[in-house]
Amino acid sequence: MARVLLLLAILILTLPPAAAREPVPTVFVRMSPDHLRQAREAGLEPVRLVDYGSFAWLELAEGDLLRLQAGGLPYELQADPYRLDLGGQSFDPVRVGVRLPAGWQPAAERD
Repeated sequence: MARVLLLLAILILTLPPAAAREPVPTVFVRMSPDHLRQAREAGLEPVRLVDYGSFAWLELAEGDLLRLQAGGLPYELQADPYRLDLGGQSFDPVRVGVRLPAGWQPAAERD
């Protein structure tokens, strides 16, 4: 029993504190490829990066946004990065899901 308690104590002590496991607030920006390259050379480390060729979407920790602002490179801050505008409908599928207008139905229900 003492051996089990010792192993549990060691396991608990090696876990990171709860604050370290909490998600870090992030922001989304859009940048040109040239400015992204310059930002990466200056040490910018995006949480996520999606390169579309003509522009890139970056998810940045708030500290990296401050570094980007201090560096003076142009970027577009995206306040609502998941909002889609499709067929006259505007929605955020992450927050509210997809709300179809009256008369619309998913393709699977039409078959």
